[in-house]
Amino acid sequence: MTGKRHRGGAGAVLALVAAAVGGCAGARHGTPSFRLPTPARATAAVVPAHGAWFGAWANPDLHGGTWWSRGEVAKVEGQLGRMLDIDAHVARFAPDGSPAPDMRDELMFDASSGRIPLLTWNGPSKPFPGLRAVASGSTDAAIRAWGKLLASVGKPILLRPWWEMNGNWYHWSGSRSGGALAPAVYVRAWRHLRSVLRSAGAANVRLVWCPNAKDVPTTSWNHWSAYYPGDDAVDWVGIDGYNWGGSDHPNGAGWRSFAKVFGRGVYADYAGRKPIMIAEFGSVEQGGVKGRWYHQAATDIPKRFPDIRAVVLWDSHIGSADFRINTSAGARAGIRKLARDPYFNPRRRPLR
Repeated sequence: MTGKRHRGGAGAVLALVAAAVGGCAGARHGTPSFRLPTPARATAAVVPAHGAWFGAWANPDLHGGTWWSRGEVAKVEGQLGRMLDIDAHVARFAPDGSPAPDMRDELMFDASSGRIPLLTWNGPSKPFPGLRAVASGSTDAAIRAWGKLLASVGKPILLRPWWEMNGNWYHWSGSRSGGALAPAVYVRAWRHLRSVLRSAGAANVRLVWCPNAKDVPTTSWNHWSAYYPGDDAVDWVGIDGYNWGGSDHPNGAGWRSFAKVFGRGVYADYAGRKPIMIAEFGSVEQGGVKGRWYHQAATDIPKRFPDIRAVVLWDSHIGSADFRINTSAGARAGIRKLARDPYFNPRRRPLR
């Protein structure tokens, strides 16, 4: 998240929720009032030839005990009046670090329906074993178990490991895991993870390297570029960023447009090299007009950010910082405008 909380925030709550080993299972699947398109042909190349995928984190209540459910996905799709291209999940783990028993069913729900699962992954065990352990190979058995499960899905999966590493709120964050030495360890761990996943047959997995839009702390060694694993080890570059506006969250320091949040920075460094995914984004109501914020984003992305090939809406809240779709009629209208824009509906077009 851009201008991210110095301590905690939406991404930090992700870590807390993901750390819990427990069910996120199967709420009843509601039926949207619109017709779903025919599922796209399976392919491991998931960059749209034109426009950008539209996805969402469908979890309005982070503290409700269930991170993901079919019912929440159906609810969000009903609010938007469209099927999601990308459905976001958080990995859940068995005690030995392997996937939780129903993880495959969760991913297959999307893969069999034409959505692309985006799996945020903070393993391979709980508690987090540390990047040095991953790089050393001591967690390979758990990683191979994940690789085999992901391969068994048989359709494209976007995997987002160890996100927002340039912040200071996760166990793999540089300022919490070794300071100036941390970026080099992060890169070694990432490259080792990729190698083990490939050896396990997970050729359908595309790795999303996802820094926060702003370094916290701002130091030369903690710059996002220091954590980059290399073009040969990254399929997508993700960016997390938010307009916190005038909320009472510590990052609520003023209204910032989508272009202000994501302009220059990470996007400028990697546009033209990799497809860009806005892996978490949203706006609050306080300090401006929320619906207009999304309406302007729908205009700015095609014109100013042509290498953004996927956007993933954050449909949740942190106290008064409420990024949900239905905070007001105007907010919902603006979000629907973006979600239903033809540019963000590349489904059924050829993939490359």
